[in-house]
Amino acid sequence: MTKLIFEFQIYDSAQEFNQRVKELEEEKVSVIASCRKLEHEIRERHKYLPPEKRVQVPIVYDIEFVESPDSLFKISDADIVQRQNQKLEAAGLAKRKRIVNNIYLKLSFVTNILTDF
Repeated sequence: MTKLIFEFQIYDSAQEFNQRVKELEEEKVSVIASCRKLEHEIRERHKYLPPEKRVQVPIVYDIEFVESPDSLFKISDADIVQRQNQKLEAAGLAKRKRIVNNIYLKLSFVTNILTDF
């Protein structure tokens, strides 16, 4: 029984941690946006300063791919189709799939015509 309680506590802790990480990711996006705004303002004010009084403006970098690892797990339908096609081509079955798809399209077309009568 205590093992089950510990598992629930671990699950709850993991959920809270994941929620906090997501909140911080959203906050980071807003912080970067405000930094970009400040960077733009600094560049605008530099125009009015003599060159010797200007300082180097710090660069605001984009969020890198490695900073959002959950994007690795986002799979679209196009990704699935592409992976299936790669497997079929590797197995030498891509031509056969095209033939079967063409037959299926023709049969569905004929079936639609026949059901309209």
